[in-house]
Amino acid sequence: KTITYRFVANNRFEQQGYQFHLLEHYFEVNPLDLHVHTDEAHIDHEWFAMSDIGSLDVRPFGVRDILALPGWRNIRVLEVS
Repeated sequence: KTITYRFVANNRFEQQGYQFHLLEHYFEVNPLDLHVHTDEAHIDHEWFAMSDIGSLDVRPFGVRDILALPGWRNIRVLEVS
């Protein structure tokens, strides 16, 4: 497998009257196989083709929209609001 650090998203948003500021770190992972195991029952996952990401409900939308563009692997810092 390979794991490559790609970018950080500086994400600011309001939800239910609270202000949030998150620094979200994104990695590109190419696993040895597609069978992923977790001991945390509340975590679910699905595999999608990168070419489909722009049409998925992936949040924050700013990250989704960047991942849908060619050249996204050149981004290091993303401002999301």
